[in-house]
Amino acid sequence: FIDRILASVESIVFSGSGKLTLGANDVFFSEGAVLTGASSSNYFVTNSTGKLTKIIPGGGSFEFPVSPNTTSYNALTIASSGIIDEVFSVRVDGSVTPSSPSNSQCVQRTWNITEMTTGGNSATLTFKWAAAEHGTSFSGSSAFAYRYNGSSYQLHGLGAMTTPVLASGIYSSSTTTPVILFSPWIVASTSVLPIVMDYFTGIKLSNSTHKLDWKANCSGASANFELQRSSDSRNFTALNSIDADYVRCLQPFTYTDNFPLSGKNFYRIKVRDENGKVTYSNIVLLLNSKSGFEIVNLQPNPVTNSAILNISVANKQFLKIYVTDSKGRRVMENNIETETGVNQKELNLANLPAGTYLLTVVSDQNERKTIAFVKQ
Repeated sequence: FIDRILASVESIVFSGSGKLTLGANDVFFSEGAVLTGASSSNYFVTNSTGKLTKIIPGGGSFEFPVSPNTTSYNALTIASSGIIDEVFSVRVDGSVTPSSPSNSQCVQRTWNITEMTTGGNSATLTFKWAAAEHGTSFSGSSAFAYRYNGSSYQLHGLGAMTTPVLASGIYSSSTTTPVILFSPWIVASTSVLPIVMDYFTGIKLSNSTHKLDWKANCSGASANFELQRSSDSRNFTALNSIDADYVRCLQPFTYTDNFPLSGKNFYRIKVRDENGKVTYSNIVLLLNSKSGFEIVNLQPNPVTNSAILNISVANKQFLKIYVTDSKGRRVMENNIETETGVNQKELNLANLPAGTYLLTVVSDQNERKTIAFVKQ
């Protein structure tokens, strides 16, 4: 399917219908290299670490004919707007990698772009994809480019790319503001990807001090984090509010509650993105008492094979865990040594028959807490 490949890779001619799978191998094109016949039927398959590299002269452009498999076409064109030659390398993955907070609104591809000299030139990027690669919530009427900066996806430039154009079953859309940084890139149909919490945890520093920690993944320019507290897990009031720009949003947050409620303290984070969309974190339960414990939850529920039991304890102690079936028969027991604050225990429930069960936690002082769960 390839007529000839010169040893110096000065010329490659595709004919008929064929693909060249790179695997872990790289292909390097010199500045004057000629690539003939590349199309949605003839291209390089970047199914591993192998990449396509090309010297692009200042002011020049090159379409990298790449795909992650032998059934799609995901070419990327780099049009340099600089005055110096630059070496670019491209490969494309068959998924959003790293995963996006909202994969369903993205083209299910990631274009990995690197340049030999960082900051050498600015460029325009043109992405190609097919409708079959749209996420379930992707709209083909608009497109936005996001660059992965090492920790999260950041919207590129001032907004939308060019309106996607469909020709011969292939969509094409280009960035409209200069690109100066090259790394993993994705295409989404929304200008705001959801803010996703990396974690929200809490520890009890003393009977009257609770420390809350959280970190988020942000894609927009700003976010607001409102720490809320409740005594019943239903009615929450605000404790603290933080406005964060993009850089601050990616850094960890800490808040110390020096005046917790007596007994149960349920905490959560209310997250508001730059467009006003609100989401909530998981709930953290801390006990402001000298003794006792509470079952926070069992996740997931229903259970397939294993589940995580989350327990909040007021003081370090040993707890016993019992599981009984619908007839009251004890089918499993376990022990857990806890530390003050929230504790997790993974339970292997794979051998239990499908049905409804009760999970009971008992302390040395014979304090008992019970929750029900379903085994699928």
